[in-house]
Amino acid sequence: MTKGWEIKHQRNVIGFLSMPRLDQPWFFCQFKQTAAFEEFKPMFDKELELLNTGLVSEEVMAAWEEAVETIDALGLILVSLDDSSKITDFLLHIDGEEAWFRY
Repeated sequence: MTKGWEIKHQRNVIGFLSMPRLDQPWFFCQFKQTAAFEEFKPMFDKELELLNTGLVSEEVMAAWEEAVETIDALGLILVSLDDSSKITDFLLHIDGEEAWFRY
């Protein structure tokens, strides 16, 4: 298993995921943001806030799906720190210094 990933938006590194712990299908990691992440932080905060509601209604579920689509539209890429392999299709949640994703 890789030791971590860069999160890239276009050519900019917006954060790092490290020390993964696998709990199928999720990778749980420590998250370290770069200054470039500040632009994207409100999008991840909104997505997580909606997720944490438990998606209890169709309206909340639709709002969460829209938040995920907004993040997906950014075209973020996870680049392995081990071998530079890339993951382009994934779901990523960020909560402070913790993050988890699946692909």
